[in-house]
Amino acid sequence: MMIPFEPQRPGIKLSRQRRRLQEETSMFN
Repeated sequence: MMIPFEPQRPGIKLSRQRRRLQEETSMFN
């Protein structure tokens, strides 16, 4: 599913997206 995210500081947004991706990958793996 796609998670909408508000445009914030690129650093925080990237880290949050990466964490979200890692969590999803761990769930699928």
